[in-house]
Amino acid sequence: MRFRLICGVFACLYYDQCMASPFQTMYWRFLFRKDTWREARFSLKRAFKDKRARRYVLRLSFLLILPIIVVLYAIVLFRTWAIFFVPFVIPVLWWMKRREKQDEALLKITPRPQATVKELTEEERKAVRRYLSELAVFYAVMVDRAGSEGFLKEKILPEGVVVTSRRTHIDLLQAYGLWERMDRRDRELVMLPDGHWEREQINQISFALEQVRVLRWILRKDFFLSAISLKLNPGVAHELVQQPDNILNGEELADIAMLREARDHAHIFFMRCWAEGISRSYFQVENKEAVEWAHSISGQLKDKQNEDIVLDEKLVSECSEIELRQALLVSSRRRDLLVWTISILDSGKIPEWKMSVLPPEESFGGLNREAEKQQEDASSAQPANG
Repeated sequence: MRFRLICGVFACLYYDQCMASPFQTMYWRFLFRKDTWREARFSLKRAFKDKRARRYVLRLSFLLILPIIVVLYAIVLFRTWAIFFVPFVIPVLWWMKRREKQDEALLKITPRPQATVKELTEEERKAVRRYLSELAVFYAVMVDRAGSEGFLKEKILPEGVVVTSRRTHIDLLQAYGLWERMDRRDRELVMLPDGHWEREQINQISFALEQVRVLRWILRKDFFLSAISLKLNPGVAHELVQQPDNILNGEELADIAMLREARDHAHIFFMRCWAEGISRSYFQVENKEAVEWAHSISGQLKDKQNEDIVLDEKLVSECSEIELRQALLVSSRRRDLLVWTISILDSGKIPEWKMSVLPPEESFGGLNREAEKQQEDASSAQPANG
């Protein structure tokens, strides 16, 4: 009898903490997303020297065997009849958690100020989402074309094979009313015959993949925002080109709290790379305090496998100059796009500008004042911004 009661209590506690996970959509989305297994591969390579990587591997391993544990434990509960004690224990646990929340509330002398967030009307929300989804399709088309041009630079096509990427992309942009809203330079780039892009143009446009990844997450096409990476996966852009209606006709949209958290992470990543670049004299900064701050940050984190920020499989302190410069570009694009999107959600106003990938600073039509200010602050690398 005592054993059954213990099993029943443990079942309720287990359910309260983690048993719901296998029955939630988030659990399966996490397991079946490609980035989960990419990060697992990187973590396995770093597990012997980075405790964060070991924790990730252990967590993923537990999630994989969690459904088996749930099934086996359910069998034990039914065989011991302990399952019948669960309805009696759940109210007790609910009451305990309620008292715990009340105690926490009493400890707060003054309530924390809440960030003011403008509530968009349903019409404004739909308009903002439609605008962002069209922007995602535009970026996806440009990245997809860059991928096609890169392929043509690397491969020799068999005789008789004709590439129609140019025609496909132009038709798609015109069909969704994006062609006339593009900047003249971008239209001219798309109109070039297949195989006529320069290598510099291909590389420059390819980095717009970061905007595609972030917009997919903002529009909830992807449930998780992947870590900042230099590993290009143009498949996420090609998917939108093949099925643009999937993102254009969606309804979900990330809230400002999520965007602000992602923006802060991107800014920290940017400042860490910036500090490393200054400490190696890749970037010239006149502010002596900024230089001292950069050397201090880099010195504290150098070769700290458990503390420094990881870029793909390396610590930032282990990256080459090219990797650092590329990481700065990617992280700044992520941060600036998030800041710009937050400003749109705050105002509810759709900006009027020509869609453009070249150059990045003109791609936001001057609306991203906060992002421009952060860029200026980062350029001077004031310690307060770190």
